[in-house]
Amino acid sequence: MTEYLVRYGTMRFQGIFTWANPQSLLHGDYVILRTDRGLEIGQVLIEMTDSLRESLPEGLTGGAILRKMTQDDANEYHRIH
Repeated sequence: MTEYLVRYGTMRFQGIFTWANPQSLLHGDYVILRTDRGLEIGQVLIEMTDSLRESLPEGLTGGAILRKMTQDDANEYHRIH
């Protein structure tokens, strides 16, 4: 399982999210996340490394990356916002 630093939510929170898919994600990819608040859209910032983890503040929330954002996801997002 790979971990990524992802920006998400209206307040542009950052969190560490796991990705179980063997396909790599790239900086800027939009993804669908499972957070403690439910399903949200996020943007991948970077793949986690040990040195990055040490430089981040403690207590970052996280969750799981469910999938890359699809056109249907984008259409639904724009419909409700």
